[in-house]
Amino acid sequence: MAPRLRSGRTGRSGPANFSGLSSIRSMHARPSDRIAILGGRAADIEVLRHRLGLTDLHHHDPPMGFIDDPAERRRAVRFVVEAGARFTFLAVGSPRQELIAHDVMTTGEASGIGLCIGASIEFLTGTQQRAPAILQRLHLEWLFRLLSNPRRLWRRYLLEGPAIFLIFRRWKRKRTG
Repeated sequence: MAPRLRSGRTGRSGPANFSGLSSIRSMHARPSDRIAILGGRAADIEVLRHRLGLTDLHHHDPPMGFIDDPAERRRAVRFVVEAGARFTFLAVGSPRQELIAHDVMTTGEASGIGLCIGASIEFLTGTQQRAPAILQRLHLEWLFRLLSNPRRLWRRYLLEGPAIFLIFRRWKRKRTG
């Protein structure tokens, strides 16, 4: 049984390390549920479609740099909103997926459950290897990925990723008045 953490605010407990991969596996989606995936390679999405028997799967893979292109960013948000999916998985990496989640939420038109899952699709399809269990338990899976693919991930993990802390701070200030 996985270790569990208890939230101080809600009193509810959850797994100590609930990764995007765990969330996909634990959703108990039925093959007929409408599922939307933003991001991920088309080939990987087809593997998931066939492996899981999904019959109502919608996919949009925005172009590189979409988050800085207002038209492409709006297109990504519209895809999520218009899909009207029971489950929406944002798989475009941090902090992009969190920014899109925020944009979708602010439309007031979102429905279903949305999760930011990062590279989970690549793990499910075997395109990427998961970190060893010890690094997962120590919450250092990001370091394993960075060292496995530094050319692709250094900017995201070391420059772009920390921007989420500023976003969180602004959100918290706004929320507390």
